Amino acid sequence: MRLLRLLVPFLCLALSAGGTPTIQAKPEAIPPGHALFRAYGEEAGLGNLVPLCLDQDRAGFLWVGTEDGLYRYDGRRFVGFNTSDGLPSGYITDIVEDGHGVHWVGTFNGLARWTGSGFAAVPGLPAQTVADLAVGMDGRLVAAFPSGIFINPQEGAFEAVSGWKGGDPTALFVESSGIWAAGQVGGTLYLGCFDGKSWKSFPTDALKGHRIGGIQGDANGHLWIRTQNGLWSLDPKTSRLSENDSNLPVTGSRARLRMQPDGALLVPTDEGLWILKDGKWSSLGSENGLPSPLVRDAMEDREGSLWIGGLGLYRRLGAGLWSAYTKDDGLPDPAVWTIFRSREGILYAGTGKGLAEAGKDGWKAVSPLKGFALRSVVEAADGSFYLSTSPASILHWKPGQKAVDASYGVASGITAKRIFRLVLDGNGVLWAATEGQGILRADTSSHPLRFTQEDIPLGSKDETFTGLVQGASGRIYACGVNGLAVLQHGQWRRYTRQDGLKLDHAAFALELADGTFVVAYFESTELSHFKFGQGGALEPLPDLGGSKIRKEKVYMLGQDARGELWIGTGRGVFMGNDGTFQHFGTSDGLVNEDISNMAFWSDPGGNVWVGTSSGLARFDNSAYTGPHAPPPTVFLKVGFGAKPGSGIAESGTSVPHKNATLQAEVAGLTFLAEGNLHFQVRMDGLEDAWHETDSGEVRYPALSPGDYVLRVRSRAGDGPWGAEAVFPFTVLPSWWQSWWFRTLAVLALGGCVVGIIRWRVSALRRHNLELAALVHERTEALESANEALKNQSLTDSLTGLKNRRYLGATMPEDVAQVRRIHRELNANRLQRSHENVDLALVMVDLDHFKEVNDVHGHGAGDQVLKQVSEILQSATRDTDTVVRWGGEEFLIVARNAARKDAMVLVERIRARVEAHAFDLGDGSTIKRTCSIGFALMPFLCAEPEFMSWEEVVDVADHCLYVAKRSGRNGWVGVLPGMNVVSDQLGKHVGSHLPDLVKTPLVEVISSFSEGTKLDWWG
Repeated sequence: MRLLRLLVPFLCLALSAGGTPTIQAKPEAIPPGHALFRAYGEEAGLGNLVPLCLDQDRAGFLWVGTEDGLYRYDGRRFVGFNTSDGLPSGYITDIVEDGHGVHWVGTFNGLARWTGSGFAAVPGLPAQTVADLAVGMDGRLVAAFPSGIFINPQEGAFEAVSGWKGGDPTALFVESSGIWAAGQVGGTLYLGCFDGKSWKSFPTDALKGHRIGGIQGDANGHLWIRTQNGLWSLDPKTSRLSENDSNLPVTGSRARLRMQPDGALLVPTDEGLWILKDGKWSSLGSENGLPSPLVRDAMEDREGSLWIGGLGLYRRLGAGLWSAYTKDDGLPDPAVWTIFRSREGILYAGTGKGLAEAGKDGWKAVSPLKGFALRSVVEAADGSFYLSTSPASILHWKPGQKAVDASYGVASGITAKRIFRLVLDGNGVLWAATEGQGILRADTSSHPLRFTQEDIPLGSKDETFTGLVQGASGRIYACGVNGLAVLQHGQWRRYTRQDGLKLDHAAFALELADGTFVVAYFESTELSHFKFGQGGALEPLPDLGGSKIRKEKVYMLGQDARGELWIGTGRGVFMGNDGTFQHFGTSDGLVNEDISNMAFWSDPGGNVWVGTSSGLARFDNSAYTGPHAPPPTVFLKVGFGAKPGSGIAESGTSVPHKNATLQAEVAGLTFLAEGNLHFQVRMDGLEDAWHETDSGEVRYPALSPGDYVLRVRSRAGDGPWGAEAVFPFTVLPSWWQSWWFRTLAVLALGGCVVGIIRWRVSALRRHNLELAALVHERTEALESANEALKNQSLTDSLTGLKNRRYLGATMPEDVAQVRRIHRELNANRLQRSHENVDLALVMVDLDHFKEVNDVHGHGAGDQVLKQVSEILQSATRDTDTVVRWGGEEFLIVARNAARKDAMVLVERIRARVEAHAFDLGDGSTIKRTCSIGFALMPFLCAEPEFMSWEEVVDVADHCLYVAKRSGRNGWVGVLPGMNVVSDQLGKHVGSHLPDLVKTPLVEVISSFSEGTKLDWWG
């Protein structure tokens, strides 16, 4: 596979979602998109939303200076500092860390130094506004005050830089040649460089009296000079100032400049952030995603995230890897189903409401195809396109024409419900994967087209095929309900579990550049990786997906120009190879985590395009440097005793026994895993294994005397663990644990042993009867305690409902009882006086619950879940059981239920949830709905032993997700048809339920209005 990564860029394979390789004739056109940002405010602990300056220290903390305090961010929350913490003023003007790791803060009333737990004002310096701070090549700090420029000698007090004649200094920059400074004396500007002995001044007439607010050097030895009205370049050798012609917007605040490690110059303005790199300008403003255009400072952290402060604090998600394209960027519809680039180099996106063409200014809708829901597009040899639409039809259109040439539907042989993918092979045969009509084919050399159904081995006339793709080998792979079909040399061959597939129902396949191929399945399971062996047999290869993919529902497979495999799921995309995969989601800049079926395109230049239900995402390969390093872990607080304080105790400290409770708080310093950071803790001297926590808080109470080492490490998501934070310490013994006290205690104890034994024998005789009574009493108490412990282990701690473990203990008895009743009814040994003899299994899921946590917080989400549990208990009988199934899902076991009346219960639940106003605990309320699926046990009354209760729950769960996909706020149930027997249904009803509902073998009951098409496939 390593060799493959070297070969793939030279193969120039443009692997589309269902077409043949294309040849790039023009440079890849990349339309402007927008970036996604996260805003930080009071909910994260940032108490002031007017950031003035930003900095990141070597440990990894982000520092934000505002008009009302300084804030430090550790990836979880901001901690504020103000005058009560030692700052001379809460108005922060600049922040910088010198070359020796000391953090300095300039304020309105002087300079302060970070002490480790707070700040201390620097003595001997003016109590004036700090205009600017800079760090020299030797690591020393230089500070500018209205009264002059001062330098830190590292030992002793700050010293004034002699000879300064620039009046009020406004900007600093330090390089190997010396200290550059700008100032203003009255209306005269001054720009000079101090070489350690004297100042050399430079002419400033070209600046036209505009105050200099920023100075920054570049790798070429040039200096950039920023005023409120423009940007200038200074060549120190010629003393010539040249105005930049970029027409930069003005800035109403201090005109800062920053040089990034990659050579990019960041220029904040009142109309966005302007970036100069390799002689080319770009900008980041409201037009491409920045929430507020006014920028006062910007910086890129060590993980590549761009932070912008102005009217709010913002972080660009994804470290610049992803760009988003939505309706605001010109797409006709947010849902993007297919992406491809034509032989002419034009990029197209098929959406739910038409085809979009990319241009230098963005996307524009292709007029002849407006309003069509386009699922797949392929290009013919003459440059025309075949496009599949929903409802099922195929269009023919040639770029440049004002109308569609032809539309093929029922009259042309297409009777399918949907057409998922198209493939146009080298012989001019157009292939279509359909829902309900198998694989269709048509010869494009003959017009009009006539589609016929292909005879697929082990297939049926109404089989559904979701995946269809042609590899570079010429093979066509078709993924259907009954297995994977492969066309080679004009012959189809079907592969199933008997041939090595993990499941018969294959969803998607992809041939890789090395000739092997991968298969994804309809159910959530790991991918399969094969090569063709002798006689076309499948030979399994090592799994490419790894454990990360095993639990994911896969919707997309693709391979980029570097040979990396891309896997799209309902939880974002995974990219990698050789079993090592990196996950990208919305927190990484992906526009949406709901990936559309096989909506993937890889440009030969390395860019990757991914379609989602909320827009199109572009992955910039040139910005990708590999997986991010695991986060380092730091201690925020370490203390001992009941009140450990707010600082960090000295490493290696000895702790008195009375204070032998350790309390610590840690942070994993990464900003790419906000809300998805995990910690492991281990105490050497007490435990041998790591234990995991998500809180970042550590507590070890009442430690015994001895030597200990606290170790903590963190990781982002399911990535690798980072370096450990280590804190060694010793707990001292108390006086009664010393050796001399123990020796005296042993001697004294020996002298008392004989008398105690004699007294004890006598006492035992007297208390035998009392002990017998006490044993009886304690036995009863122990039985009560065991019963309470059992109930606790079977109860959900948040809602008080029963949990899954409770079902495992009680359902066997309930199932045995209901099966026994039905056997007696079938044998006429029991008179049927009523029909309340079934178990109704009802799955309930709260709609859009994730939005509650994302918008209002997890505390509000917990309040909603508690109220849902109360609604469900009020809607059910005392004999019914409501179970917290997981997350926002609940399972109701309704005993003695009537088969014909099950819909009464589910409608009552649906209506009560819809009518309820959920109290979020802060005085506000929201409305929510739920989706419900149900089935009854036994599934077949005539065959009570058919299907376990777990399989019936699986059927109810399928119905639940059909209700969610079909519009939510409704219910769907499934009952067997009249006189149906188990042989007709087959095993594992839930796995092929979408096929059964099309037959009379099952009856679907739904709250959705007549005419609503239930989505059984997703």
